[in-house]
Amino acid sequence: MPTRVDASQVAEYLTDGISVNLVGMRGSGRTQLVRSVGDRLSGSGHNIIHLVGVAALKDRPLAALAAAVELPSANLTVANAINTLTRMLQGRNTVLLIDDADDLDPVSVGVIVAAHARARFTILSVTRKAGLHSLADRPLVEIQPSVRVTLRSMRFDQLHDTVHRLLPGRVEAATIAQISTLSGGLPGLVKALIDVGRRTGKLSQVDGVWRVEGNLWSSELTSAVEPLLNGLTQDQFAALTKLAILGSVTLETAHEFMDSETFAVLSEAGLLQVIRTAVGPVVGIFPPLVLEYLQHETTPTTLLAAQDGLATPLPRAAHNIAKLLDEYNYTRDTAPSVLSLHVSEHWRAEVAMRRSAWRKNPVPETATKLLVAMHAASATADEIEEVLQHTKSQGTQRELGEMESWHAVYRATERGEVQQAIAQLEEARKRLPEVDAMIRGCMAHLEFTYVRVPDFENFEPAKEGEDPVGNESLWSVRAESLLALGRTEDAAEHLSEHKAQDREYSSHMQAERALMLVLSGRIDEGVEHALREMKQGRNSLNKGILQAFGYVASLGMALTGRFEELDAMTATMLSFTGDTALFRHFHSATLSLASIAANWQGRDDYAISLAHQVATSGVCAGPFPVMLPSMATALVTGQNPECSDTLWESIVDRLERGYIAAGIIAAATAVEQMSKPKQALILGDYLDGVQSPMLLTIAKYVHAVADGDIKELREVAEELVEQGLIVIAVRAMVRIAVLERNSGDAERAAESADNAWSLTAALNARCPALFAPLTDLIDLSLREREIAMLATEGMATPEIANELDLSVRTVENHISSIYRKVGVGNRKRLREVVSTWAA
Repeated sequence: MPTRVDASQVAEYLTDGISVNLVGMRGSGRTQLVRSVGDRLSGSGHNIIHLVGVAALKDRPLAALAAAVELPSANLTVANAINTLTRMLQGRNTVLLIDDADDLDPVSVGVIVAAHARARFTILSVTRKAGLHSLADRPLVEIQPSVRVTLRSMRFDQLHDTVHRLLPGRVEAATIAQISTLSGGLPGLVKALIDVGRRTGKLSQVDGVWRVEGNLWSSELTSAVEPLLNGLTQDQFAALTKLAILGSVTLETAHEFMDSETFAVLSEAGLLQVIRTAVGPVVGIFPPLVLEYLQHETTPTTLLAAQDGLATPLPRAAHNIAKLLDEYNYTRDTAPSVLSLHVSEHWRAEVAMRRSAWRKNPVPETATKLLVAMHAASATADEIEEVLQHTKSQGTQRELGEMESWHAVYRATERGEVQQAIAQLEEARKRLPEVDAMIRGCMAHLEFTYVRVPDFENFEPAKEGEDPVGNESLWSVRAESLLALGRTEDAAEHLSEHKAQDREYSSHMQAERALMLVLSGRIDEGVEHALREMKQGRNSLNKGILQAFGYVASLGMALTGRFEELDAMTATMLSFTGDTALFRHFHSATLSLASIAANWQGRDDYAISLAHQVATSGVCAGPFPVMLPSMATALVTGQNPECSDTLWESIVDRLERGYIAAGIIAAATAVEQMSKPKQALILGDYLDGVQSPMLLTIAKYVHAVADGDIKELREVAEELVEQGLIVIAVRAMVRIAVLERNSGDAERAAESADNAWSLTAALNARCPALFAPLTDLIDLSLREREIAMLATEGMATPEIANELDLSVRTVENHISSIYRKVGVGNRKRLREVVSTWAA
């Protein structure tokens, strides 16, 4: 995934005599970056001339340049301007910074090019994106040597950190998702959304957590959006407005109401997001805050004129969105906000259409379809209740059964009334015998999710042909239950025997198949299956199903250390706006996985913030691995036995309820920090029936840590490596080093740590936090750490003594102490250690 450009990178180019063209749309943080570069260069002794292009002066030759370099207006000629600028910019340490270079008048640009030919100074020019057809209008590109650096949208973790810098304290996950979507990851828009949200009261602290009330859009945001639209002609603005009316469209449809030149200009301004799919490019507005502006602030007259200008009443085109999702790259796409926006657009349109049908005929058939859409569009509880209360009890038993099932699930997830929901379904069974299997399937799902793994006798199907959809529901819950129990072979056989015809249950069972592959140890295969299902678009406009597949892929990526892909995946999943109540466990688990992975990589602030979001989400424990809110908190808060003991109590509860797979994986997190690790030995009492080699190996790891058995840890570490569980293998080897050190063999502990570090090369990110249990034991003092760093930099003992104003004997004593603590015998070994696992 592309990273954000930083000031040091740009300053390094300029210091080396290489000019830089910094490309980014307004709001991307480009002006702030230019200031940071200028400050950095000034601090290192460079002579800085700062020039700003002004659109209002573009038709006045030399006006902007004259203001910047103080050219005398009485003798303002091109020759004098060239001579003056050449004198000012002579010397190797001179840099010209040009912000908004697009808005410089052509004469000023010509003067800069001519002066550069004489003085050869370096230039940092900041421009908007340019297509090939417009490069001829930008003579600055002729200046060589030069590089072009593009300011991209922030990654999700960078946006996350930015939000927390601007909002002190905890921030609700849904709030970050909305800010991420609307801003498109542009720093300027992130700040504007937060500033305006706080002033208008839409963004406020409730019980110490920052939350959004409704939609963050406010008319006060127009001042942040309108600069993005500056310079557009009336026709270009009209074309953008038409796209706002239509939503996402194919490139072919876009060209029905905008010509190629208009399309090129809007694209170069960064206002169009084009994503390539198997059926061709799909076009939408970027950043989404511009779409909100056009929909809320454009005058009715302009909107009507734009609508009238459309050749045909083009549809809002859910099929176009589906095509977009078919080919969306969940592991590398840099704009997850665009996906979130398109999904939300679709469901808002679906709600409007289905509400109209329900009002004409408020019966269960139309109500259930409306409720499904309203849930996907994150309707409020009051809106849901209105539909439930005003729907007539008329229809077939199947229609009534679907309504009862949806209502019961809603009661359990939204109100927390699990037992009442199950009782409601039990009563419905008496009234609706034709759909008994469907209702029993719903009851079993609620029991599985919130209570315990149901008894398998409850999964007895209806007779063939009587209730096929109900049978599919029962098959799905049986598969879930087998997976929770760790019976992966039985789950694989069950899933191969049953093929769901209903689209929703088919998607559920595909997610279960992906999870079966991951839990059985075929992790990469499971991840690819989950990604493939997402790309194929099977029920892809359902945010909950996307969250389920995203959770499975994220779990597999975390287990195998595919951290770069995990970052991209969680960014996409966590950027969805609105709450998916029926799939909260998947969302919470994705947050936890992101938090745990960030902790392993030493990104502590990000990890802790995500863990707090899990803790404050109000989601209870779920049935699958990492669906335990206290799990992330226990890990990222450091060596906290009390927190880990509380986690262990939750793990035992999971095990007793039959959630064996979840208990095993959580135990691997808790055992290293428990005050009484021997308690974890009871995990062995729950392994009867577990068929997954991977889960059994992780259980062996838990046992070896709890027992403090070095030999067993070495054996299990080899098994973990063979199964691709590199992260847990590293933890096993670090645990070996800790035990060796505690036994007094520091040198052997250092060798074990070296072996653990070499394993991290198989990961695509270094994970310093995995070595914390060992480095905390070494416990070098500040003075010892200072001397160790100087020694590894090649300084001799007398030089270190002189640098720190210490005696040579004192330094020698410190170095001896460092060797003893670290477990090395010479400076070469010390250099190896402090540059790797002991850094």
